[in-house]
Amino acid sequence: MKKLIVVLMSVALVVGALIPLQPQNLEASTIRILMDGEPMTLEVPPVVRAGRVLVPFRALFEAFGATVGWTAATETVTGQLGTTTVSLRLNRPEAVVNERTVRLDVVPVVLNGRTLVPLRFVAENLGADVRWEERTQTVTVVRPVATRPAHVFRLVEADGTELVLAEIPRRVVALSVNTAGVLASMGIMPVGMANTTRAPHTLRDVPQLGSPMSPDIERLRAVRPDLVIANILFKPRLAPIFRQHGLTAYFIDNQRYSDVIANLEMFGRAFFNNSNHAQALIDHIRGRERAALAAVQGRPQPRVLIIFGTPQAFMLSTQYSYVGEMVKMLGGRNVTEGMTVARHTQQIPLSMENIITFNPEIILRISHGSPEQVARMFAAEFAQNPVWGRMDAVRNGRVIDLPPALFMSNPGLPMIDAFEALARFMYP
Repeated sequence: MKKLIVVLMSVALVVGALIPLQPQNLEASTIRILMDGEPMTLEVPPVVRAGRVLVPFRALFEAFGATVGWTAATETVTGQLGTTTVSLRLNRPEAVVNERTVRLDVVPVVLNGRTLVPLRFVAENLGADVRWEERTQTVTVVRPVATRPAHVFRLVEADGTELVLAEIPRRVVALSVNTAGVLASMGIMPVGMANTTRAPHTLRDVPQLGSPMSPDIERLRAVRPDLVIANILFKPRLAPIFRQHGLTAYFIDNQRYSDVIANLEMFGRAFFNNSNHAQALIDHIRGRERAALAAVQGRPQPRVLIIFGTPQAFMLSTQYSYVGEMVKMLGGRNVTEGMTVARHTQQIPLSMENIITFNPEIILRISHGSPEQVARMFAAEFAQNPVWGRMDAVRNGRVIDLPPALFMSNPGLPMIDAFEALARFMYP
């Protein structure tokens, strides 16, 4: 009897070794997907159901260059590539491939607002080879050469200059901590960035290469970048220097709230061949934005003065500035809206005559350059100049010093935190 048990156990082990490995029900974060050797980043992570990996349908079909469709009435997703059409319905165990019904091992589902479909089934019906590696919890997808979409890396600057590269840059320097943060949030870890004392945890190991306006060229060259991203305000100074040293550069406009949204979309298209890659981040920002706007809806629109202070001078921030754009989004009326201001001009000279006439209900003060020094300058100006005391904002205690950490220029992803804070300041 003991011999029989030993024999049966041995047979079971041999048979088990011959069965192709399938992923078990794992946490989504443990699954990696390689598409032709490159990591596939998705708007929601892959999940495992009944031993099958499911991924967002749009990202999967578009990775093959397929045309994607959604029929709401039947909750059906469709991908068409050449003469092949694959259709799957939510929560239905059948799919249709070129009018032929095929039984599925697992049904398509909705997770976090995204429709997920079985990766192996779709990929193999589009001609790919799919393999599962148990040890590394990795799905490897090898597309047929004919279905691999051609990709050209393309970025467009605010002045219309185009940067077109034959290959996607792998070693990127971002000469702004907030641009570095935007890239890192999309899975693009910079190999260098500008000097900063406020680097988030994810960027603390990234080499710092000097100031945004005047980087250390030797240190910059030492990290061997494929692409340097710098502020477009510094283009006249930096462009010839970068050309002289053979450095490929893109000059980014990242001064305002709307710029960050536009840059997320553009980086998604350029680095990942589709803007959907950034859509989860954008959806998160827009959701918080809508909530903040809903909370102030119907409230009286306040008259707002925004003073931008530097150690050299006080200026008025227009509706085209970082804070000015957000004030306008929140329904505030900026003193500069009644003045002649060239489009995209962010600061103009301070005019006491216009300020007195406008009589702001809220004064927002921004300390730039040397925040502590500028804060002392603001305090002295408001204490010594009696004109300020005549204004509603001062009489009612509505003079607000905006926190420098949130309201510096080049906002990056923390802009939504600043937007929510500004809503609270304007509508307490």
